[in-house]
Amino acid sequence: MADCEICGSELDQRGGRPRHTCSAACRQTAYRRRRGTELEALRANAASVRPDAAPSPLSPPSWLSNSPRACPITSSLRILGERGTLLAIREINYGVHRFQQIARYSGLSPDVLADRLRKLENAGVIERRQYSERPPRYEYHLTRDAGEELRPVLRALAEWGTKWA
Repeated sequence: MADCEICGSELDQRGGRPRHTCSAACRQTAYRRRRGTELEALRANAASVRPDAAPSPLSPPSWLSNSPRACPITSSLRILGERGTLLAIREINYGVHRFQQIARYSGLSPDVLADRLRKLENAGVIERRQYSERPPRYEYHLTRDAGEELRPVLRALAEWGTKWA
């Protein structure tokens, strides 16, 4: 009998497929460990590449590598790519600034909306402005730089959606 690679408990090998973990929690822990080591290897590889060095004639072209490519779209999606984030930005862009109204018009749950707004604020896309001291309440507005520059992106998504979706 084999043992779980995370907790060491004995594994039931029924079903014909070899198992390495005993439960969903152990599978998730194993996945996170593997993912963490993969990310560390990618970071180490990226740190070892000198941007000023000329590519070796023997090294394969960069488009043939198996590692994820650095890309501004990827960086943008880290901030804007979660479900509901653009919906919250859409509502703020339309002039809806209070939390309850944003939640109602976007259809997001309060927990999800609070998380998205916090991330957008940390990224400098929106800013909170207090409008009531007792109880403390805030409005959300697009920042003048990063937030305002999203308006053409929203317009382009709306046009594409009208035409194709």
